[in-house]
Amino acid sequence: MQEVNYIGLGASAGGLSALQEILSNVPVPSHSIYIVVQHLSSDRKSMLPDILSKSTSLDVIEAQEGTELLVGKVYVIPPNMMLTQNKNLQLIVIPSKSKTAPQPNIDTIFTFLSQYSGAKTIGILLSGSGHDGVKGLRAISDVDGITLVQSPKEAEFKSMPESAIKAKVVHETLRLKDIAKIITELDSISDDETALEAIRILLINHNGFNLQKYKENTVLRRMHKRMLLLQIETLKCYTKYVIKNHKELQLLYEDILIGVTSFFRDKEAFEVLSKKISHLVQKNKNKKELRVWVTACSTGEEAYSIAIMLSELVEKSAKDLSINIFASDIDDVSLAKARQGVYTQLELKNIDKALRDKYFIQTNDDFEVHQNLRKLIVFTHHDLLNEPPFIKMDLITCRNALIYFTHSTQKEIFTMFHYALKTHGILF
Repeated sequence: MQEVNYIGLGASAGGLSALQEILSNVPVPSHSIYIVVQHLSSDRKSMLPDILSKSTSLDVIEAQEGTELLVGKVYVIPPNMMLTQNKNLQLIVIPSKSKTAPQPNIDTIFTFLSQYSGAKTIGILLSGSGHDGVKGLRAISDVDGITLVQSPKEAEFKSMPESAIKAKVVHETLRLKDIAKIITELDSISDDETALEAIRILLINHNGFNLQKYKENTVLRRMHKRMLLLQIETLKCYTKYVIKNHKELQLLYEDILIGVTSFFRDKEAFEVLSKKISHLVQKNKNKKELRVWVTACSTGEEAYSIAIMLSELVEKSAKDLSINIFASDIDDVSLAKARQGVYTQLELKNIDKALRDKYFIQTNDDFEVHQNLRKLIVFTHHDLLNEPPFIKMDLITCRNALIYFTHSTQKEIFTMFHYALKTHGILF
């Protein structure tokens, strides 16, 4: 049986357009109950139900005393009304006893929802002035529900969203269109495409990482691996888990970016590359510099392998050639290890002992890259898909990344590499 979510939408000043945008994008039919809590005047009849009806195909109803809240409908809570449950444990509307708080009061309604529906509660706080909603979101979070807030940058009135963020009661701060997409995922019997879109939004919001250019099957495999480790059975449940646990979002991100690398990986390929570079150097007798870009460098093994190969080549040629290597990745954890340049004996198994002794210094059981080699490389954060390339390169290596990208993205990257390489430059 489809799980019913109770989705509270709290808004005040500037919240009308926000409510309209969200409701215009929620799925129809819906498996959720929507409760709209907007600060309204008790002196005159509200036009809010009529206005919101124009934005959605869902039924929008102004709740009256005794109204039973049903799945697939939107209920606007009028002034001086409150929620409770009847003898059959159904959610209904009753007159409010409070005469002092803003009517209706977001905190009060959200808090009751948390008590009534527990982890099935989703609290969404939109544009508004003041602090209403903070206590309600805390109550929802305390029962393992989900709390979302409209980005203050987008909100017409920022103080309600900002108050909730400062109180640390918010799982995600999102743009309206992204809130609607998250609701769609939580409201549906999850399919792969919907779940991927929800996770994509969360990752962009977390650190700017965009899944859209990665192969769907690759990403789904990583997600299913995380689900297996966490003993989570469905993508919908995993999406909920990720919303509430930013640490899991980071672990998924690191899993997607998992580096497949080692020193001198594919020895025969390196032998061919060495001959190609040697020919390039001999052909250009006036050459003073070798410029190299190692993309998706991961933890540095590839970059240091290239540096060793070029150092050996320059030494044998007896030429006064400087070597400048730019090694880039989007994974800051991997880059930190690369910059440190410390590896185990097992990680150096593909390096001849003579080269290991020449370019590494043994420290206890580990080996540290010699400073003379280290200074040839600049390790830097760089997004291959969204940032301009390094240019005028004699050599570009891209051996760990292309297999994860869609075909159209691969074509874009090859075009960029062509632009970044010098004439007669080499792509490895």
